[in-house]
Amino acid sequence: MVSVLKKVAIPFAVTAASSSLGVGGYGITTYLNEAAEQKQLDEKYGENSKIFASYIKKTEETDSNYKLLCQKWITNINSEKMDVIPEIECNNKFQELLKENRQLEEWLETDYNKFDGVFGQYFDPLPEDIEQTMNKDYEGNWKRNNLTCNNKKNSGKVIVACFKEDPRIATTT
Repeated sequence: MVSVLKKVAIPFAVTAASSSLGVGGYGITTYLNEAAEQKQLDEKYGENSKIFASYIKKTEETDSNYKLLCQKWITNINSEKMDVIPEIECNNKFQELLKENRQLEEWLETDYNKFDGVFGQYFDPLPEDIEQTMNKDYEGNWKRNNLTCNNKKNSGKVIVACFKEDPRIATTT
């Protein structure tokens, strides 16, 4: 009986306290989710771990199916390392990105300060004309093989998104 009371009374007390303080459920929920995510990162990768880059690329595509390569870069007090993004998390993120552009083939999001080190891991070699201008401050479109890529900055991050060129659109040079 006491454990049932704890399960009901404690969440009710937290909700009532947060509501009476004007905090709101969203703020507390967000804080608790972020704290839980940070705890998982610290347990797996070491104290003060932080994901500073994520990379997704379609691979082995057929007419009706494709596979994804999904990686994340983590830093902590002692080191940096790359790890695989779990398949479910990867698929969910890719589906979210596809809502913005159905032709997405490759995507990188990295902290502004880490761009130079991470970008080269996935996008080398670059065409010579692009290599001369590519850095964390570059914003705009560029070509890579049969893809059109776009760099943009957003909230301290650099985002590179590469799309299939639509063969129905004629290009002139």
